[in-house]
Amino acid sequence: MYGADPVPTSVPLHDPLPLYAEVAQSLVPTKGLIGRGGELAELAAFCAAEDRSYTWWQADASAGKSALLARFVVDPPLGVQRVSFFITYPQSGQNTSAAFLRDVTAQLETLGGRSQPPLEYVHDQVRYLHQLFRACAGLAS
Repeated sequence: MYGADPVPTSVPLHDPLPLYAEVAQSLVPTKGLIGRGGELAELAAFCAAEDRSYTWWQADASAGKSALLARFVVDPPLGVQRVSFFITYPQSGQNTSAAFLRDVTAQLETLGGRSQPPLEYVHDQVRYLHQLFRACAGLAS
């Protein structure tokens, strides 16, 4: 699926929270990704692996990391549920830990079918986020 180039971008948005899919879609080049099929396949293989604690994607500025990952978020491999957070310049206030906690927590709550009133203290928010990560990881098992 991800080996062919160019990778099309006209895929349906099927995110549990459409706002986050719209953010990702806005980062995908309108003409698609050229020459990135191998990297998309590598990301898909990571998601399919048994031992997948984390992966680190590193490249120079303007190398297309955001476009690559946005494309993966917009059209993930079958069976992959994803949660995304992109720091984008046009959206002020999206480059803080508070924004990350808010947005990722909302997506995990949707995926896990859980919700909780906002927590006052950051350490409680982080603890709750970790609980959601574990609960949603269990859904994928």
